[in-house]
Amino acid sequence: MKKTIVILMFCIVYFWTVNAYGDWWAEADAGNELDQRMVSPSENRLAPPSSAVRVNWVDEYVEVMAGGTADPDRVISEAHAVSVATKTARHLAYEKLAETISGINITSDAVYNRELMIDSNLQTSVEALIRGAQVVEERHDRLHDGSIWAQVRLGIHLQGEGNSLMASSKPWMQTNLSPEAQVTIEDPARKAVEKLAEGQPEAVQEEITGIIIDAGGMEVKPAMAPAIYSRNGTLIYGFHNVDEDYVVQHGLAGYAQSVEDAKNMSRVGDNPLVVKADSVRGNNSCDVVLTNEDAARISAASMEKPFLQECRVVFVVN
Repeated sequence: MKKTIVILMFCIVYFWTVNAYGDWWAEADAGNELDQRMVSPSENRLAPPSSAVRVNWVDEYVEVMAGGTADPDRVISEAHAVSVATKTARHLAYEKLAETISGINITSDAVYNRELMIDSNLQTSVEALIRGAQVVEERHDRLHDGSIWAQVRLGIHLQGEGNSLMASSKPWMQTNLSPEAQVTIEDPARKAVEKLAEGQPEAVQEEITGIIIDAGGMEVKPAMAPAIYSRNGTLIYGFHNVDEDYVVQHGLAGYAQSVEDAKNMSRVGDNPLVVKADSVRGNNSCDVVLTNEDAARISAASMEKPFLQECRVVFVVN
């Protein structure tokens, strides 16, 4: 009886895991800027894709899949074939995860592939992150030609305490994203805030709970540490003015595909201020520029409530 229950529970867990995650690489939807996917076909036409990667900026995770098989002339049993194929797939999955992370934007001027080569501390931290990646699923199947095909899926979170890309990157950001490393906060920005507060006191008195930056149609690229500037070049929002506990847990900004989706996100609260991006900034097109008036309004409102410090910012990208 106990054995039957154990087998039944195993089947329930196994099928729940497979069905809960689904083979997204087989879906017709090829993804988009906020759900980046790449699928590599297998040389064996009978086998599933050899690998697939997904960077989902809305749900904030990276996932990779890799498959492997075993040379039938070098295995002594089916169990041996499963073991060899699984080890091969696992090795390829870790390689694919490292490759995927290296292509992610940190800021509008920094990508992991370059920073990992010049910053040994970041390299060590990201390597540890990859080694500790969550094994989402391991499975194997027999192909039509009789060979064993193994498939391994790994995942990491972009944000969150513990084993996340943001937690691994925080020391690099502390060193490289200080106000002095980016831009000097200029007096004209402070004067603009004071002028706005005098002319439009309601802008300061509104209880704004978060900011939604509508950058739709501007080809903004997602990044781990995006920034917001005013048209006159003043840094309005970035790593320099956030609580570091919040930034590890939630990231500097969330991403959504529409303003309505953004309004439904808990991170911006019940009364978010929606502003239209004026332009895009940076080599990687990850930062947005606001009109001086919108930038001043946000700066003034943030003096009343710490929504910027708490990373209550969402970028709409489509």
